Amino acid sequence: MMAAIATLLLSGCLTLSEHERRELQGYQLPAPLYQKMVRRESLALDEIIQLSAKKVPPHSIIRYVDDSLAVYQLTTNEVLLLRNSGVSHEVIDFLLATPRLQPTPVIEYGYGPDYYRPVIIHHHHRH
Repeated sequence: MMAAIATLLLSGCLTLSEHERRELQGYQLPAPLYQKMVRRESLALDEIIQLSAKKVPPHSIIRYVDDSLAVYQLTTNEVLLLRNSGVSHEVIDFLLATPRLQPTPVIEYGYGPDYYRPVIIHHHHRH
């Protein structure tokens, strides 16, 4: 029973809410991009460019990327491509910051028989 409840709670986090779906539908996104976003999959740079071209507000793009936990290692050429394609500086700055927003492992050492085996704990700092 607890497993079923946990699955329901977690699955709610994996897809967009009804409100978010309606908001996205208003931008008339291509069907493959819309479906990808409904499933909260990471976006490619060309898809971020498409969102900007469809006038999706920067804060909405940033919120989506943040929720997806995607990490972008942008090259100078990719930053220039985004900038020249009309992606806002707020979105570009956030994409550049995603590597620093990754959870950082903290090593804590236990006691007893496993004393010398480190325990890795990931802290999530993105929300």
